[in-house]
Amino acid sequence: MNIKIFKNLKPYLLIKFPKKRGSIQHYLLSVLLMGIALLARLYMAPIDAGLQYITFFPTVTLSAVFFGFKPAILTTFLGLVFATFIMTPPYYSVSIEAMKTALWSNIVFLTDCLIMSSSIEAMHRYRNQYEKELDESKKSEAQVKELNKELDKFLNKEKEINRIKTSLINLTTHDLRTPLSIIVSSADILLSFGYELKEESKINHYHNIHNASNRIKTILEDISVYSKFNSETFTTQYQEINLKNFCENLKEEFELVCSATHKINFSYKGDVMFKIDTALLYHILINLLSNAYKYSAQADRIIFNVTNKNGKTIFEIIDFGIGISKDDIPKIFNEFYRAENTKKIFGTGIGLHLVKYFIDKLGGKIAVESKLNTGTKFTVIFE
Repeated sequence: MNIKIFKNLKPYLLIKFPKKRGSIQHYLLSVLLMGIALLARLYMAPIDAGLQYITFFPTVTLSAVFFGFKPAILTTFLGLVFATFIMTPPYYSVSIEAMKTALWSNIVFLTDCLIMSSSIEAMHRYRNQYEKELDESKKSEAQVKELNKELDKFLNKEKEINRIKTSLINLTTHDLRTPLSIIVSSADILLSFGYELKEESKINHYHNIHNASNRIKTILEDISVYSKFNSETFTTQYQEINLKNFCENLKEEFELVCSATHKINFSYKGDVMFKIDTALLYHILINLLSNAYKYSAQADRIIFNVTNKNGKTIFEIIDFGIGISKDDIPKIFNEFYRAENTKKIFGTGIGLHLVKYFIDKLGGKIAVESKLNTGTKFTVIFE
């Protein structure tokens, strides 16, 4: 494949953007364009027709293509303001009621605009960088082949990034909806009828808000760790620790969460010192303990055994809960996978995938033994 053929393919691979974008004039033009979009929307249909974004999304797209990422974000913000305070009941009103009514549609609009603007900006930056490298090269066939390889890598990476983005967006929009709804509902009841409620009822609503907040925190922590280990900068940092003290402190910390319903039977045998990445080990053990607690609501204890002898370190975490079916066991370490009997219990499907990844990163192994309605045993081994 010679350079001439490659140039002929280039227009199909890369969208043409203006090279200079993001000036003050572009911001002003973005505002003007959104104003025109608002007038066009008001002209097209009655204000209560429910078509808030029919002209706003194309406007954001045009801003991203011709004016840049930041002007596109500005038009997105203006679109949210117009849709919320002009086209949402009560119309032409700056009110909390309008913000609540438009919350989910605004989240969808904002998410779509961010993804679209980011993708266009990434394509624009890649094109500029690509053209710079192409202009500087001697345009030999060997270099063209190398560029083809780089392009394939980029496209594969872009696919992977889009897959991860889609999975995370689906996860956050699905799993955040329920706890957010609980928080809003309980807060509304407390604000509107708090003076009439009995103390017990108030406490229940406070518990609802607290539990929903913890669920959101768990989701965000899992997503944060997941994003971190998917980045190219992720590295391990080994240090020698007193493993017995580390595990005892972890056990005491976790007992603050589960002591009301579960007792942790902890045992330690062997040498005290151990070299490991403490951040990864903490995440591995706390995740396995959390699962043991979460999926054994009817039980009253969790077993946590550690053996560190003859250069071999073994962690065992045993619960007496719902168990895992034989069909599910081979799949439980897949990202976003959840076993059939766990789907009514809150979870993200990221935790065990991260555990397996971290153990592999540390050169260890993990084994699972389980029986439905009897319990599960996770064994982590480092040699």
